Amino acid sequence: MTAKDDDPGFHDVMRRDIEHMYVRGEEDGSVIEGLARALPRPIPSIVITLMRKSARGVGESLRALPGALDETVGRYPVKLELRLDPLTGLSERVSAAALVLKLGVPVVFTLRTRTEGGLSTATDPERQEFLTGLLTALKESVPRGSLLDVEAQNVATDPEGWGRVLRLARDRGFHILLSQHDLDRSPERAGHLLPPDGLLDTAPGGPALLWKQATRTRSWSQVLAQLRALRVGNLHMRRHALMGLDAIESRLLAPFFGSPLVYAAVDAERAAAQGQLPFADLARVWARWGVTPDDAGLVADVGDDGAGRPRWCLLGRPAWHSLSPAMHNAAARDLGLPARYFPLEIPTHTSGGTERELLVDTLASLPALGVTAGNVTVPFKNDIAGLMHRLEGEAEPLAAVNTFRFDGDRLIGTNTDPAGITGALADIGTDRPGSVLVLGAGGSAAAALHALRETDRIIVSARTRTRAETLSDRLDAAIEVVDWNERVTAAKSADLIINTTPVGMAGGPDPDGTPLDAAAIRAEVTVLDLVYAAPTDPGRAPGVTRLLAEASAKGAKTQDGLAVLLHQGAAAFRIWTGEEPPVEAMRAALVEAQKIPFPDSVRAKAQESEVTA
Repeated sequence: MTAKDDDPGFHDVMRRDIEHMYVRGEEDGSVIEGLARALPRPIPSIVITLMRKSARGVGESLRALPGALDETVGRYPVKLELRLDPLTGLSERVSAAALVLKLGVPVVFTLRTRTEGGLSTATDPERQEFLTGLLTALKESVPRGSLLDVEAQNVATDPEGWGRVLRLARDRGFHILLSQHDLDRSPERAGHLLPPDGLLDTAPGGPALLWKQATRTRSWSQVLAQLRALRVGNLHMRRHALMGLDAIESRLLAPFFGSPLVYAAVDAERAAAQGQLPFADLARVWARWGVTPDDAGLVADVGDDGAGRPRWCLLGRPAWHSLSPAMHNAAARDLGLPARYFPLEIPTHTSGGTERELLVDTLASLPALGVTAGNVTVPFKNDIAGLMHRLEGEAEPLAAVNTFRFDGDRLIGTNTDPAGITGALADIGTDRPGSVLVLGAGGSAAAALHALRETDRIIVSARTRTRAETLSDRLDAAIEVVDWNERVTAAKSADLIINTTPVGMAGGPDPDGTPLDAAAIRAEVTVLDLVYAAPTDPGRAPGVTRLLAEASAKGAKTQDGLAVLLHQGAAAFRIWTGEEPPVEAMRAALVEAQKIPFPDSVRAKAQESEVTA
């Protein structure tokens, strides 16, 4: 610890710096509407990288930004990174810098060599000379919150030469961002992803504000190590950012782990590094998850009282698209709880291991990530049941877990899927149907059959009859199994029809299809479709599947999967907190989140990822 660290006022100054950068906001006067808003900003700044070979190209990128802004994207804090390394000569760099500075948006100036993932071939003294010339030549004022990004190793090697550059940058109004780029190393220990103790506070000419490390991320264990490092590095002050070069987890989940910065591209065609997402798509994912620009629950991992802020998570594959974060974050915010909820999409095992081994590794990491409870979705509900220390409620007869919590170091599992189904039906006044037809034979079908086990007549039909028979035997209930081609006949005598198949789901095997022909639906029947992520159709409301649209046209009573999600989520929230869930706030959050399409670029980037289990 340095003498300056002992000064009681030192960290107060640092906190004020962080507050005006990330909490109060100082970006008034921007000529690009929506990029600069004086709102509370405890979430990360999205750093949009401008990497062009000329000042003219930089201007073209800047002109493309307003077209990507809408009411959703424009709420989030933004910085503009000008990559100086593709630009040739001082004049071109000064011209490009002037264009960016005139916007009034905080900037990040970066001059990176090839060994650091950049394009420059300059020596270290030449870089110092370039930056000194640029900083001296600039006539424009520097917006508050701007940064000069320099490689930490270079500063350590030549503290005198870089000290002159850093002092000049501070005099011009820049804060200092120290970077480290590990283009070949893939650390699996969180400690290897953080700067040495005291490094930030002992930078030449004064303390550096932030640390950023970019590293390879080739395995699931390395992803988990990155998230642990983010949590540890930002427990009390948000000074550490991590960018996975082969994975998107550290970028997508940055708001939940205190990262002050997330780097993004202008658009899908202009990513400056692996893992970069278009900035507008990144913002839409956060909005869909219920991350708000003024979310004080995301400022730090430890509150003013020293108590840790709990996290809840969703484990599954796929999981990024889920609407569960929206409703749980809304519920926590509505009740003033500091907990926040995020999805964790576990990759496919490619090394010959099993889903169970993946879950063991992931569950073992959750306490280090601050996770105290969570949900489980496909394909892990059955496997995870065997990893619980105790099963409660509906989890035991279903042999499946969709909700878990930690009790000390013990994992307790339950299943709220049946509560979701009965709650959704109660919303439309369908409490005790005389007969029910369930389409499908997976985990959701099991939950539906268990929830309605007191019904007089229960019929199940699946494409593979043996699966339906196995399900019937396992539940030990009076269930009739009919062939898939007999489902139309069965539907004509049912009071309630429940679709648990993926037919009609966006991204599923038959997104525009229906599991039941409209001719089989009577006006007197109730139809519940567990699918809630339906493809966009101009003739239907958001989330409405073809099955529900055709049933409604026949005069039938209908209910969608969003209501099931709501009620199973409310039951889980009650288990985690002991509080009565704010159901209407959760419902409103789901409806709003559903209006935001999940970006194709995020799904594509996840599929391209080199991360393996």
